[in-house]
Amino acid sequence: RKENSAKEPSANTAIVNGKMSQDIRDHFTAEKEASLYYLGVGAVTTMAGLYYKNEADGYYPSPIGKKSDLAYNTGISYPLLGVGLFQLATGGLMYFKSDKKSGDVIKDLEDSPTDFKERELKRLESISEWNRIYRYTEYAMIGGGFLALYSGQLSDIDYMKGLGTGFIIQGIAMLALDYFSNQRTDSYKDKVINFNFSYVPASKNQNAYSINSLGTNGTSRNEGYY
Repeated sequence: RKENSAKEPSANTAIVNGKMSQDIRDHFTAEKEASLYYLGVGAVTTMAGLYYKNEADGYYPSPIGKKSDLAYNTGISYPLLGVGLFQLATGGLMYFKSDKKSGDVIKDLEDSPTDFKERELKRLESISEWNRIYRYTEYAMIGGGFLALYSGQLSDIDYMKGLGTGFIIQGIAMLALDYFSNQRTDSYKDKVINFNFSYVPASKNQNAYSINSLGTNGTSRNEGYY
């Protein structure tokens, strides 16, 4: 009896090698790949900000100042540099944490498959809340950027024109990056929602388990037995 049990894989081991664990790996692999876009955009905007700041070195704008050859460069450098560093930090964290997070989530699935769905959905809901905050912040950056640009044009203040342009560029860039990130998270969330684990009666002296998920046509899919 001991020999047979040693040869048979546990239910948890079978789950780790199943469909849900592969969905987890695919999700975090895609997240790691997406981190390169954050790093790329962050590198470009940070370098552009440094360029404009270097061009405007030594210029300190006055709120009542008018035109200046350096004012526009100073204005645009701040959002490019500030948000660019945030993009680099975000991309770096995503890149270096994705593999560990994937392993942690799979271990959670392995340790307690029956509770996995509730815990993972709670984690994803927290991510969705933060994504909403980021999205509203990006809308504010774009709206504030257009307001600053319009104000600069009315008052003929180049500093405000540059500041507005920088916020518009970074707001649109972040909105695009986060849009695809949200799409990826929503797709993975659907897979977690459709995941159901349950033990089924054994037959012919075999242990059995089932991992059920809903297919696109609404039918139940059985992932396997051992």
